[in-house]
Amino acid sequence: MAQSTAFVTGATSGFGAACAEAFARSGWKVILAGRRADRLSEMARRLGDDTLPIELDVRDRAAVEAAVAGLPEPFAAVDVLVNNAGLALGLEPAHRASLDQWQQMFGLDVEHCKRAYPRHGALRFSHVA
Repeated sequence: MAQSTAFVTGATSGFGAACAEAFARSGWKVILAGRRADRLSEMARRLGDDTLPIELDVRDRAAVEAAVAGLPEPFAAVDVLVNNAGLALGLEPAHRASLDQWQQMFGLDVEHCKRAYPRHGALRFSHVA
């Protein structure tokens, strides 16, 4: 059976890092996508040869499309997308929160999954988390 591949956005900290580490420990190939090159390099070094670090800001649609189109063959067949990249803006209670900030967070946290990965059918995703 072929080794499965996970593409994890926001892989440099928090849930994204935890997911990437769990996939790597389970024997998956892992594409580590995030904005912080130094953290990506460190994670890839620590997690081993079955990782591919990609410095990527998912708000940049053209960069995402180029990254997906340029995946090297060992990583090109993505089985799981962990759509974790996101923002946390504002500290106010919900009733005082800025609608503009909510829309910005929603746009990145949810809409970019469809907007930024229009070719996902070609990548064989079986799951998006």
